Amino acid sequence: MIAQFRNNKKQITCPFDPDSYILINTQDHTRSDKTLTDIQAFVDVHTDKKPIFFPCDMQDDSKYFAILQKHIPSLQLYDWTDYSVYETLALFAHAS
Repeated sequence: MIAQFRNNKKQITCPFDPDSYILINTQDHTRSDKTLTDIQAFVDVHTDKKPIFFPCDMQDDSKYFAILQKHIPSLQLYDWTDYSVYETLALFAHAS
C-alpha cells in the first residue's frame, strides 16, 4: 500500500510537511543506551526537523515515548488514533 501511495503523492494530504519531521520508534529488543544516544545525536544534527514518535501500540509504546522525551524534550507523539488510516499511510509515503 505504501508503494501505491508513493506513486500518487500529489493526491495525498500528509498530516505534516514531509520535509519537516523525523519519525522515531524504539522497542524492547532494539532499545539500548547506544540506541538512545544515536537517536538523540541524529535529532541534534537535524535541528530543522520536528522529531515525531510513531508508536506501534498506543499503550506499550507510551513508556518508550516517555523515556525518549526525557532526552529529547521537543519530541512529539503521533497519536494515530487522531488521524485516518489514509493520513497515516501518507505520513510514511512521504517519508524518505
